[in-house]
Amino acid sequence: MILKRKETMEPSPKILYKYRPLSGNNFKFTHNIFINNELYFSHPDQFNDPFDCKIPPNLKNVTKEQMLKYIENINSEKFAKVGIDLVKAKQFINNKPISELRVYFSDKFKSYLNMGVLSLSELEPCNKKNVGLAILMWSHYTDSHQGICIGFDYNKLLFGFNNNPCIPDNVKYPPANEYNWNPFTNNEKEITDKIFFTKASCWEYEQEWRVVLPEKPRTLQKFNPDALVSVHLGCKIGKDKETVINWCLQRNLKPKIYETKINELSYLLKEYEIVY
Repeated sequence: MILKRKETMEPSPKILYKYRPLSGNNFKFTHNIFINNELYFSHPDQFNDPFDCKIPPNLKNVTKEQMLKYIENINSEKFAKVGIDLVKAKQFINNKPISELRVYFSDKFKSYLNMGVLSLSELEPCNKKNVGLAILMWSHYTDSHQGICIGFDYNKLLFGFNNNPCIPDNVKYPPANEYNWNPFTNNEKEITDKIFFTKASCWEYEQEWRVVLPEKPRTLQKFNPDALVSVHLGCKIGKDKETVINWCLQRNLKPKIYETKINELSYLLKEYEIVY
């Protein structure tokens, strides 16, 4: 699985943001970010978008020849991870009708769902250029502005897999809203991009970036403490305000803290730095 940043001319953001609620069980998970320097990697079945990371392979036109060529070139150990014996697979392909093979392999490649996904956004919490978008992020992901938004230094937010760095990469939003991937004709990088770094255009406002870790769904992963550089308090945070400030004060490298408020004259959020 290819997890490094895609080759692109787009500049990396300086800061990536995690919008977090503080209500219910979310309180302890958010607290954990500050105390233990751990971020939660979700399983795709936890996402609110039913298409996200779940688009099926398009095997409508795949041929037996393509299937055989694929398994001849693949690493046998990797092939075994999806529950297929290499020799038996060749026999299976030769002996079964193509319609049955398409159903069989479509089910086998669901193993791509066994991934841990960390979702972040480059959308600033008080973005003035896209005012409504920032308000939406606060409304959807911080319990209607009662939570917080945590800023992470992009260059310091690194995770590892098999001794390789896994860094945040940006999600794409095709305007045509079409998806299409074929495990027998697309290479692994293309498959990764299509499944984990592509979403419907209606989600473009989120300006999402992701880190994907194989076989790490529903896990907490350590991050560099220096990566946490800012905390933005929702304009309706209430009694949790002092608690979050205390979390920040307990850190060796204390992040900047900003308080957001509603603008009196326009649909804007404004913020003020809290100096301590």
